[in-house]
Amino acid sequence: MSVQLRLLTYENYGNCLSLSNGVVTAFVTVDVGPRIIWFGFNGGENLLYTDLDRDNSIEDPALEEAYGDGSVYHFYGGHRLWLSPEDDIKSHYPDNDPVKWEQTQTGAVFTPPKQKYNHVQHQIELSFGIGATLQVIHRITNVGKEAQTFAPWAITQMAPGGLAIVPQAAAETGLLANRVLSVWPYTNLADSRVYFGDRYITLQQDPFNHRPFKIGTNNEAGWAVYLNHSVAFIKRFSSWQANGVYPDFGVNFETYTGNDFLELESLGELCEVEPGATVSYEEQWDLKLIGMLPCARNESSVDTLVSFLI
Repeated sequence: MSVQLRLLTYENYGNCLSLSNGVVTAFVTVDVGPRIIWFGFNGGENLLYTDLDRDNSIEDPALEEAYGDGSVYHFYGGHRLWLSPEDDIKSHYPDNDPVKWEQTQTGAVFTPPKQKYNHVQHQIELSFGIGATLQVIHRITNVGKEAQTFAPWAITQMAPGGLAIVPQAAAETGLLANRVLSVWPYTNLADSRVYFGDRYITLQQDPFNHRPFKIGTNNEAGWAVYLNHSVAFIKRFSSWQANGVYPDFGVNFETYTGNDFLELESLGELCEVEPGATVSYEEQWDLKLIGMLPCARNESSVDTLVSFLI
């Protein structure tokens, strides 16, 4: 298998590296970020959200105090690597500087500058498999002088208009609870965009609904799906472990939506990272063409599609 790489400019993101295995293509920003800002079938639609107008940005005197005058955090869109638990200052590191990249046999490695104040070094590696498969390997190194406790947090902002499918935990625990549901203060569980079934949760992205919605789950299956443009984006990650320690009351998967995008967010376990140590966390992305969308509130319809995808 050969991977084709070329530098190009994309929209208003400046220089990006295009990577393709002949079936699927990814663009990664190298003037800022990094962000995986484009992903889809060759000749197809971009399945990721792009914030071309920089509507989702944060300007805060606290950011300037921590990182210097003029510091602004831009979400940019696409896929990013964060640390969990979320923090107003640490999470919004202004990653607006050029990114080093290096070609590998199956893709490329992207290394931004070390984060001052946070004392971490991020890195994202893309490695193509056969067909419509991409491995996304996240690394976080503690470059400080003291141990730090965090979990890797892989966040993918999906293009508007699609439907997310999240499997519910199914472990047989008798008289004990088997599911965790973390709910954010702004979330209305009666929101018309969400459906809580017996086996699945579905969440519709609605470009006309501005109210934010976010929940977290103990995703034992280790996957979530987003359906858009007649394509299923399948995000696979480490399954939830009963003896693991996770952020946000014990969840390894979170999903958020507003009017611009829908996020599929997977999380690793919280761990203490010694100076010089690196935490690695992997996802696998797969694409499949689909026909008709399932009925979001009909589990038999969802089950039929899931049986084909997973």
